[in-house]
Amino acid sequence: MAILIGGSPSTGSSMLRRVLDRHSHIFCGSETSIFSKEELYLDWSKYKSKLTAGSLNGLLNAGWHHYRSIDIEPEYMLSKNDFIKVINNSKSMAEFSHQFYAKALDHHAKTIWAEKTPSNAFTLKLFLDHIPDSKVIHITRHPLDCIGSLVNRGMDVYNAIAVYLLNTTKALKLKDVDRAYLIKYEDLTQRPKSSLTSLMDFLGLTLESTMLDADDQPKGVISMKGWQHNETDAIKPDSIGRFYKLSSKNQSLILSGLKLISCNIDGTKSNISDIISQLNYDLPELIAGEDAISYFRKAIKKDKLSRQLKRAYFRGGNYPIALRE
Repeated sequence: MAILIGGSPSTGSSMLRRVLDRHSHIFCGSETSIFSKEELYLDWSKYKSKLTAGSLNGLLNAGWHHYRSIDIEPEYMLSKNDFIKVINNSKSMAEFSHQFYAKALDHHAKTIWAEKTPSNAFTLKLFLDHIPDSKVIHITRHPLDCIGSLVNRGMDVYNAIAVYLLNTTKALKLKDVDRAYLIKYEDLTQRPKSSLTSLMDFLGLTLESTMLDADDQPKGVISMKGWQHNETDAIKPDSIGRFYKLSSKNQSLILSGLKLISCNIDGTKSNISDIISQLNYDLPELIAGEDAISYFRKAIKKDKLSRQLKRAYFRGGNYPIALRE
C-alpha cells in the first residue's frame, strides 16, 4: 500500500509522518516534494527527466509554494546514480513510485510507504488515480492556530492565510472519497490513542503502542523555527491556542484577512466561512478595518508581480486569491 499525506503547512504533518514511521509496517521518510509535481502524473514520459534538473529548470510543486527541487535524504537508500536508474527504468509514475521505495522498504524492513509534503494537497486526487493500492490523508488544523504558527515561523500574514485557504480548500475536495481520510491536529494531539486507532482502521492496520512514544534515535530535521516542540517527541497538545500568543497587531490582521480573502481553485470559490463549516471549527467575529484592506491590496499586488517573475504555479490568469470588499 502507498499513502500520501497533504494539507496546509503547520498542521502537524511532520509530527504525523514521524508517528506513522514508528509503525512496524510503515516507512514514512522526510518529505521529498516528488509526489507534488503535477506533470509527473499527467505525462510521465515527457517530464520524468526534469526530476534531476537543477532548481531553475526543475518541476514546480503544485500549489502556492514556489519550489522546483526535490529532496532525497539518506534514509531512502538511493545514490544519485540509483535514482537516475529508477527514473530511466520506470514507464509510469506508478512504476517509479514502486521502484523508488523498494530499497528503503527492504532496508527498514517495512512493507508500506508513505510520504508527506504539504503541497501534496494539490495532487492527492492524481495520486489516487495513478498509484494502485493507494490511500491519502488530509491533516488539518484550526485556521487561527495554523496561520498563527506560520506567522510565528516567519511567514507574512498574507502568505500564511493564502496557503492555508488554498491547500485546505483543495484537499477538502476529497472529503467524501472512500480512500481519503481527514484527521484534525486537535484530535491527534488531545486524543492521540483514539485518533490514531481510527486512522489505523482506515489503513487496515492495528495501532501499535510505539506510535505514541518519542523516537529513541531521531534522524533528520526534528524542529523548525517557531515550533513549540520537536516533532520526534511524544504527542502533546501544547500548540493548541497558538494564535493567542501572537501580538495583538498580528491577531487583528489575521482576523481581517480571513474576512477579506477568498480563493478560486478549479472554478471552486471558497473562503474561511466555507472551510470552517466543513471542519466544524468556530471563529470570533471578523472585522476588517481600512488599514487591513490597504495592507492586503498591496500584498496581492506585490505577490502577483513576484509570481510572474518566478514563473510560479499560480500566476497571471490562474492567480487564485481575491479580496472580498
